[in-house]
Amino acid sequence: RIIPLKGQNGLNQIGTDIKPLVSKEVVHKFLGQPIKAYGKGLDGKPYDTSDGYIFSKDSIDSVDKSGVIAKHGEHFHYMGYGELEQFELDEVAKWIQETGKNPDDIVSLVHSDEKERPKFDYKKVTNKVSRNSKVGYIINEGGKDYFYSREELDLTQIAFSEQELMLKDKDNYRYDIVETEIKPRLAVDVSSLPMHAANTTYDTGTSFIIPHIDHIHVVPYSWLNSEQIATIKYVMQHPDVRPEVWSKPGHDDAGSVIANVTPLEKRSGMQNWQIIHSAEEVQKALKEGKFATPDGYIFDPQDVLAKGTYIWADKSFSIPKASGGSLRSITQSDLSEKEWKQAQELIAKRNEVKEATNASSDSHLVSSDKKSETKKDATDSNKVDEQPKDNKSQNEADATSSNPSVEKVGEKEKSHTENKEDDYDEIPDYGLDKDTLKNHINQIAQIAQIDSKYLIFSSEGVQFYNKNGDLVTYDIKTLKQIKP
Repeated sequence: RIIPLKGQNGLNQIGTDIKPLVSKEVVHKFLGQPIKAYGKGLDGKPYDTSDGYIFSKDSIDSVDKSGVIAKHGEHFHYMGYGELEQFELDEVAKWIQETGKNPDDIVSLVHSDEKERPKFDYKKVTNKVSRNSKVGYIINEGGKDYFYSREELDLTQIAFSEQELMLKDKDNYRYDIVETEIKPRLAVDVSSLPMHAANTTYDTGTSFIIPHIDHIHVVPYSWLNSEQIATIKYVMQHPDVRPEVWSKPGHDDAGSVIANVTPLEKRSGMQNWQIIHSAEEVQKALKEGKFATPDGYIFDPQDVLAKGTYIWADKSFSIPKASGGSLRSITQSDLSEKEWKQAQELIAKRNEVKEATNASSDSHLVSSDKKSETKKDATDSNKVDEQPKDNKSQNEADATSSNPSVEKVGEKEKSHTENKEDDYDEIPDYGLDKDTLKNHINQIAQIAQIDSKYLIFSSEGVQFYNKNGDLVTYDIKTLKQIKP
């Protein structure tokens, strides 16, 4: 169990050492209660952890019925009484006497049938069963089964027992989850879950317990949002999206699993941005210096030509996501020099083709207009000239039919005489409906005291140059200035 200090968002580990259990049973005494030693409580050495903590009376912060909460730097450690040596338990007793902070009833974990049962060893667990309304684990030794309920085991023993059972049946084993108002669902990318929470093996109803080599991590619900909690519960019950066991040292959060990977046989004919690559492919791409993301995307310069891609004024771009519903923004700093150059060359080439096509189209329109006008002059020479209709001039139409700061790839060029109202289709919606988008654009234009056609629509927000010549950025949703 990890208890964060105020303001702490990081993760601390519980240094419970999982070692082969010695044959001799060791029972210590604490506040008049027998305490069965286990783990580090059996090695005859002071309690310590891999991050440099060594038990001392001065580090104690509080105690409960099962163990000690101790300060270590900017975080807390938790150790069960059974993990402490007798001399350390004596120090805890002195601390209680000095502070007057008595724990609740001590859980000794010593039972009357201990002499008949072998010591619990999670590596020997063969099954999980329920007896007398108690969930527990079966250990088979000497051809005989022995039952250990979860109530008599600590979180470390439970978490590693669950992991051991999963390893015996990787494709089918489902971890238990506690039913809460948050229902299991794949709400976020598994690889995005913080603190290796996708490796959770036990759900207490308030925290997720994660085995890590020889100790456990505890991630309280309070550290997560509802979508992350829902996804963790989903992963616990769906082996197909479960990552490999967390067996590497350190706390690196690099994703080890990506959900909904596109099968190789289905990729033919798909555009690159539509493909979700595996974690192995992503790691390989990163090693090769390519831009890749934890959700399975690997950059391909051709993606800048995808329908729905936006090219921004600063030459960065936003491309569609395979999951749909949003765009993936990519800037020059994200890409290698080679990737950025290839993307810009493709954009420039596409623009050249578009300009040539537009020029040809304009030439055709001018030629047709001249022919029509010549014919009209010939047939209407004897008629009285009529007053022209009140139409917009060509220059005014041109100014309102395009957005100079953002270009959407893959859509037909709009007519020069199209109404300005339709220009909003060419602007990213920023998650707003069309009416709200239009209203907010007009409000920002009023703030800037310029025509809305001079606003710059970037991936960061709506930009314009103020009277001082500074480029400022506004959040189009809140209408608040965010830069500079």
